[in-house]
Amino acid sequence: NLRQIVEYRTNREYSVGNLRQTVEYRRNREYSVGNLRQTVEYRRNREYSVGNLRQTVEYRTNREYSVGNLRQTVEYRRNREYSVGNLRQIVEYRTNREYSVGNLRQTVEYRTNREYSVGNLRQTVEYRRNREYSVGNLRQIVEYRTNREYSVGNLRQTVEYRTNR
Repeated sequence: NLRQIVEYRTNREYSVGNLRQTVEYRRNREYSVGNLRQTVEYRRNREYSVGNLRQTVEYRTNREYSVGNLRQTVEYRRNREYSVGNLRQIVEYRTNREYSVGNLRQTVEYRTNREYSVGNLRQTVEYRRNREYSVGNLRQIVEYRTNREYSVGNLRQTVEYRTNR
């Protein structure tokens, strides 16, 4: 089954002699076949303000599987932003698994994010593990995050552990 949405938005904003115009184009396709639901989204966004052009092109692919108690989402985003001769590019990849068994709901999320801007590379690798228990009126969340950030030969690592009742 194919469900397709095409949306086009134009937005103009004037403020004291300046024109800021945004043109946004979205194309969204959604496929549903058995236990696989896939969405492909394409966004193009242009913003003009006082002679400068800032353009963002974003491409997202999203797959969602539902089989029994396992729901898995794989998301891929590619984002390019141009502004006044500079290119900033972000590539993000997310994998998300969610298990629901009885009173336990567990989410494991893995993100890799690369950002390029004017010859520099900044890369973030983030790993999140989230458990949520619901028993009666008690809802407990245990979250564990590992975050590594590389920028121009330096490594910055953060390890965070949260418990929430």
